[in-house]
Amino acid sequence: MDLDVLLYGDLVRDEPGLKLPRPDLLKRAYMLGPLAQLAPALVHPTEKLTIAELWRRFDRSAHPLEQLRP
Repeated sequence: MDLDVLLYGDLVRDEPGLKLPRPDLLKRAYMLGPLAQLAPALVHPTEKLTIAELWRRFDRSAHPLEQLRP
């Protein structure tokens, strides 16, 4: 099993093997988009903006997502 931790509350860490929040979270539509749906009011611990606001500002045209159909 592979588990990627994107955020852990307001914890900020930069140690070997542990970087929180995940450094590429704000660069990856496939991480930020679903997180914005699940927890839009969550505040990013270093950006001090909500996940919804960060997603609103994200350049989605450069990183298109396709919805999967069952």
